[in-house]
Amino acid sequence: MRIGVGIVGAASIALLVGGCQTVSSPPPAAAAAMPRQQSYFPSDAELSELLRTLVEQGEAKGIVLGLLEPGGARRVLTYGGAGAGARPLSAKTVFEIGSISKTFTNALLVDMVGRGEVSLDDPVAKFLPAGVKVPSRNGRQITLLDLATHTSGLPRVPTGYKIPDRANPYAHYEAKHLYEFLSSYELERDIGAEPVYSNLGAGLLGHALTRAADAETLGELIRQRVTGPLKMQTTDYGRGGELETWIAKGHNEEGEQVPYWDVAVLSGAGGLNSSVEDMLIYLEANVGDPKSPLEVAMREAHLPRRALRTKGFSVGLGWQQRSRGGQTIVHHGGGTAGFQTYIGFDPATGAGVVILGNSAGFETRDDVLFQLLEGRKVLALPAADLAAYAGTYSLKPDLQMIVSVEDGKLYGQIGKQRKARLYPEGGDRFFLLSADMELHFSRQDGAITSATVTKGEDSLIGRKIA
Repeated sequence: MRIGVGIVGAASIALLVGGCQTVSSPPPAAAAAMPRQQSYFPSDAELSELLRTLVEQGEAKGIVLGLLEPGGARRVLTYGGAGAGARPLSAKTVFEIGSISKTFTNALLVDMVGRGEVSLDDPVAKFLPAGVKVPSRNGRQITLLDLATHTSGLPRVPTGYKIPDRANPYAHYEAKHLYEFLSSYELERDIGAEPVYSNLGAGLLGHALTRAADAETLGELIRQRVTGPLKMQTTDYGRGGELETWIAKGHNEEGEQVPYWDVAVLSGAGGLNSSVEDMLIYLEANVGDPKSPLEVAMREAHLPRRALRTKGFSVGLGWQQRSRGGQTIVHHGGGTAGFQTYIGFDPATGAGVVILGNSAGFETRDDVLFQLLEGRKVLALPAADLAAYAGTYSLKPDLQMIVSVEDGKLYGQIGKQRKARLYPEGGDRFFLLSADMELHFSRQDGAITSATVTKGEDSLIGRKIA
């Protein structure tokens, strides 16, 4: 149930190379009448190159990439394996989606607000047993909105709990443990202040909604209110039925298989399993004109509610937003002991991306998602033109970047980092698909003299020395 926004140093370059399986599907009837923009994302060949390289460099044992075009068409590409004993990777392969589960919990929250069952301003204590003391601070109580926006002041995970099985840490954490924690914990920061990510808070939110709806479990409630109406057949808690047939094996950062995670009372924070087939359905329900009260509620969850200290980032109800260059991307990541996943979309265009990997530490997933959703276009340049950029660039006294042309493609390598494919987009500018990074070459009298490497707001300028 981890999260990250993919901020890395300007000197970090990731490797790119090629080939995988592709499955394309037409849009559903409702989307077929919409104007299509099939060229929004790079070609299958370019994306295949990306996935193959990410697997071969050890980012994940297997990756499934789902793309939702602005016109509603869908593409699925896969590379690698689902793990020993599992079916080959496909659009139906099931992954643990970790903290992406929070977006489902918050879709449920806004749906319940629309039905008049709860209010965002309700104190969470209203939905807990009378004997449970919920911590407060300076006379302020924790509300459902505070839990949804990570501003409750609660810690990331519960403290004081002795985990009986570290391979499956949330499986035995029950309501009694949650109540004991709440009744004894003292908040260390103000409620409603800057968001600080809390799996505990999100889990408490799911538990409160379950009690407010008088449901047996959160899973039952989400099936009734969210995944059922959306006809998502392979999205659920647990691994029973069809999910058991299709679920991939998870791997740690050393490539070893690890146990699946089960989540009990904190299931509002994570625990859902899903396939790219279902997640593309979920993406489509989050973009375009809403077709039901549920989809209206889902769009309410997208809206930014709290700003982060990091420029351009904010949080909504379960979702995060990144704004740059006039474009806003709504997104969320998820991680468990053996899986790393990501989902994001551009509400303005309707383009969406799902990335599912069956290994922990799949760290480039968010950079890939942002680059794809920003609609970066790859230009074709002849090898003779690319040769002008080849050479050695001095970024720092002890750091060099080697730029080379191989098989008609341009690559860059900073220090001892892996070699990365540089994609041309015109005007001596190049970018990486696997990292949120750009290179801008400068000329004097027509000859390349330097290169500026930019990552977010950080830049390094390297003089060409050879």
